[in-house]
Amino acid sequence: MMFRIFIAFLFALTATHHLSAEPTGMPVVQLPVNIAADDGEFTLHVDWSKKPDGTVTAYIVNRSKKPIRLYTLYDKCTLKLEAQNSAGEWERAQVHYDELCGAGFGHYDLQPNTWIMQSHGIAHSGTHQERRPVRLRGYDVNFRIASNSGIANVDIDVIEDAKRDTMAIRFANIDELKDIIYERIKFDLLVPPYLPRRPRQHAVWALGAPHHPHDEAMKLLRDLSVDKDQDLAAEAKSVLAQKRDHRNGER
Repeated sequence: MMFRIFIAFLFALTATHHLSAEPTGMPVVQLPVNIAADDGEFTLHVDWSKKPDGTVTAYIVNRSKKPIRLYTLYDKCTLKLEAQNSAGEWERAQVHYDELCGAGFGHYDLQPNTWIMQSHGIAHSGTHQERRPVRLRGYDVNFRIASNSGIANVDIDVIEDAKRDTMAIRFANIDELKDIIYERIKFDLLVPPYLPRRPRQHAVWALGAPHHPHDEAMKLLRDLSVDKDQDLAAEAKSVLAQKRDHRNGER
């Protein structure tokens, strides 16, 4: 089990490569003719022709009327492979590990009528694989669109692992976060062996995401800021301060 987690960790680190275009992007007139990108839309299109190194090419195209802010880690947009199950549901098929120090975080604005591309690894080394419909999806607050679909092998064990990593908490709804915070469920958080498992703190931090109802999240954070668990209370106070600063900055 630990060996599989370690391999998944290495794969997560190498799943994407540096963007191949400048932050300003390339003009849409230079977009390959086989890449679909409708006028007025923000599009993620994947060329599913896998290269010898196990990667596919993703095209991120902004044909909208306004710049799109993309958040990056070491110049890479956060893309993840998703696979479709027998019920027709899409599940994340790559695990995520958070950046340890935050030094690699960045962002830039993709201007209207420009595009960038990046390679994304989809190869798996596990023994429990199935061939399924797949797609890539953006996993940040401004980039949640899904790509066109293809067919590829996916690791079933990795799909299960992805349900209990920090990204699963980050994109959980507020009721699911409450279940984790108040320990109504046992959440066996997947983290590298050298990091502590603290799913409750991760869930409190996730309350700062903008997709949660603001008033409900703020009330929950205020309640948690006086929790007897000092680590939990400190996390709640930090998120409260960030949300207030963000709110004041919008005024």
